[in-house]
Amino acid sequence: MKRTKLNQVDINRIVKKVLSESDQKKEIKELKPKCNPENVVPLSDIVGEADDFVHYGSGIEKRGRGVNSFVDTLGILNNIRWTKDIKDGGAHLAYDMMNHLNRYRNKNYYDEATGECHKAMDKIIELYP
Repeated sequence: MKRTKLNQVDINRIVKKVLSESDQKKEIKELKPKCNPENVVPLSDIVGEADDFVHYGSGIEKRGRGVNSFVDTLGILNNIRWTKDIKDGGAHLAYDMMNHLNRYRNKNYYDEATGECHKAMDKIIELYP
């Protein structure tokens, strides 16, 4: 039986090689979200309509869906002290915004330009001004 002795340099090289291969496998798995019909959101729903306004209070209108709705909701919450009709301090608006964001969690969208699936939350962060 033949014995082979490894020195410390060889052991370190082998360990680094094994660790780098396992890291590459993890990166490959994380980069490819699946585009199943049940978890795909159209890009138009993520962006929202520019002229689809919903009446929120007296003199207050906000857009109903998508990133446009987030922008309007945050604008209302920022200026809530000037609005006397909102008595709850913006709790209802914050709750609606949280539920609206949760609709996009664990969802993907199909990017026609690249032909790949991407996470919807990444697109929301990209589109937010």
